[in-house]
Amino acid sequence: MSVGASLAPDTGPGGLASVLTYNLSTLGVSVTAGDVKLVEPETALLGDVLRFNAPSSLLFYSKGPPIDSLADTLGPPGAFYTNQITLTEGLNGALLYAPTMGEPGFSADAALTYDFVSDSVTTPLPAALPLFATGWRRKRKAQARNLLSA
Repeated sequence: MSVGASLAPDTGPGGLASVLTYNLSTLGVSVTAGDVKLVEPETALLGDVLRFNAPSSLLFYSKGPPIDSLADTLGPPGAFYTNQITLTEGLNGALLYAPTMGEPGFSADAALTYDFVSDSVTTPLPAALPLFATGWRRKRKAQARNLLSA
């Protein structure tokens, strides 16, 4: 199943007027609001921010300039949710994230695992696809399905 993305206003705290936004309601899930701050492994500085707005949207803030993809913003949100976690990206710009109850992006409707790819050096991505989520399954179904496809 594919989830489309568009540029839309961020309604969360300190949200910017135009951010790459994925509508997860097409998957029939609601998510816990909050921010996932991604730290660059080389510098230990904040790089990207993955924001989950209730009931079911995921926003991708990618550090810029340069502004050379749909996900690039001039900076992170102006404020953050109190519900937040900080994770370090892998050296290749990838990160698997499986939120647990209460963490940003958690869904009681389905077991979600997000596979984020940012600033990939080994495999360039089309500008509109900085995020993939895989491993999603309904609680009642044993088989995994891809959520977002290239």
